[in-house]
Amino acid sequence: MGNTNSNKILSSSINDITSNLQSTVINDCVRISTDHPDGFYFSGSSIIGTVEIPNTLMNTNNRAISCVNKLNRTKLLIELVGNAVYSAEVDTGADSDGHALHDVNVCRRQYMVVLESNQQEEETNLDTTIENCTSIINNGNDNNHDSVQQMITGKFTVDIPDYLPPSLNQQNYPHIVYYLELILLGNSGSNWRGTDLRYQIPLIISSLGPRIPSVIDRNDLFRSNVNRHDIQVSVNLTYSYFHPGDSIPIRVAYKNPQRRHIRSINLQLMQYFLVANDIGEKCLEGKEWIFDTDANTSWSGNEQLHLPDNYTPASYLKTTVGTTTLIQCEVGYHIVVVLKEKGLLSEDIRVIVPIEVTYQKS
Repeated sequence: MGNTNSNKILSSSINDITSNLQSTVINDCVRISTDHPDGFYFSGSSIIGTVEIPNTLMNTNNRAISCVNKLNRTKLLIELVGNAVYSAEVDTGADSDGHALHDVNVCRRQYMVVLESNQQEEETNLDTTIENCTSIINNGNDNNHDSVQQMITGKFTVDIPDYLPPSLNQQNYPHIVYYLELILLGNSGSNWRGTDLRYQIPLIISSLGPRIPSVIDRNDLFRSNVNRHDIQVSVNLTYSYFHPGDSIPIRVAYKNPQRRHIRSINLQLMQYFLVANDIGEKCLEGKEWIFDTDANTSWSGNEQLHLPDNYTPASYLKTTVGTTTLIQCEVGYHIVVVLKEKGLLSEDIRVIVPIEVTYQKS
């Protein structure tokens, strides 16, 4: 089992979020491990993991009370939490730009783990996804308990709902984040020291994406546009469904009967996302043809754009989610081609071709 621990244009390169993944060992030497070392999971799947908790986190004033008896009165919770943060317009007097941030809970699922005292039960299969088998590991005897820590261990299984929107780990807003939270209850009925103790490890969640149809509509692979100077730009794709890490072949052509001067053609692979009424956009990759003063009557060219292969969320249709406050979320992708004219009275032409990103197999 592995150890884990108004539109806005964002960065032109996708962030490397692996540097923000969870560490196995957290404060107070609590260890949380999951079966995916990178913390990446699909919605609808299960997270299987273990926890290790130092016995020193429990009250030890009464040495006559054995650790086993304390465990029988101890409750341990594992919670799957998802939060969406987005910006919304408010009264212009509220802040400098007339916006306020909202934090909405899209998922909160709690699982209780009962710590067992019988080590023989450690190998028992889980009867449900909520009850987990646990055991005590004695790394030393009472004579050297100060030098060698005694650890409490447990197993957990958490089911991820299949409707959840994907993680959006943006530096700006909007974004959606998920994490597992280990909660050691600190009320009067618990033996944990002091108040509640909480330990979090981040997760990355994506849907599997849309199923790939057996027949692709050719109209989905072609788009064109024309401006007032009769310049027509057409964009052709060979396919409209792609997996993370795939190359996207693109053919671009224009017709220029008036021999207007063409400055450049810009290609961008864009990811867009909606959280409530907050829309964001990120350029994943861009290419450009420079023509300077080209005035040909026609031209065509081929290029490739590339989808990132690290934790790219699949396309996600607009869906209403939320535990108390309901919001709509959506993630999509498209190719944007912009032809720029040169000279007076120039008029740029924009062509947008949607694509689908999926983890489903053909």
